[in-house]
Amino acid sequence: MLGDDLRIALGMALENARRRRHEFLTVEHLLHGLLHEPKASNVLQACGADLKVLEEEVEEVLDGFEKLEIDEEYDPVQTIGFRRVLQRAIMHVQASSKGPVDGGHVLVAIFGEADSNAVYLLQRQGVSRLDVASFLSHGRRKDGKTREDVGAPTGAAEPSASKSPDEALAEFTTDLYQRASEGR
Repeated sequence: MLGDDLRIALGMALENARRRRHEFLTVEHLLHGLLHEPKASNVLQACGADLKVLEEEVEEVLDGFEKLEIDEEYDPVQTIGFRRVLQRAIMHVQASSKGPVDGGHVLVAIFGEADSNAVYLLQRQGVSRLDVASFLSHGRRKDGKTREDVGAPTGAAEPSASKSPDEALAEFTTDLYQRASEGR
């Protein structure tokens, strides 16, 4: 159900909360873990996020969380928001029959928690739910390039670059006004 990389990211989120002695495992811990998950970090970069700055901002938010004053080891409790994010991602993947859940699916699901600091930080980086979903669905980056464009060699001409828009229009359409004036 959950991809291996996502499992590792979830483990990192849990370990981060434990190390910081946080009572709760939050969406912000999850976002911090996703920054180290290959699919999610690739999606965020494609959507224009600066991963280093985003990580610093997430850590700043996490530093502001209250620490437990106990000496024994403690397992943080998942917040309702954390659970909802994972449930949304799992339900989406099940409904679309798309293999295991990965960091990209979870990123989209995070945007369902509109009042969270995680969404605020993503939006501050200029990343929207639409950007993430567009990249995952169509490979369309925020800068308008596709995955294929990014992988293309430099200087490679686009297939339609040799034709003007009028030539392309004439090639694939019929000018009915012109045909009518010619009596056809």
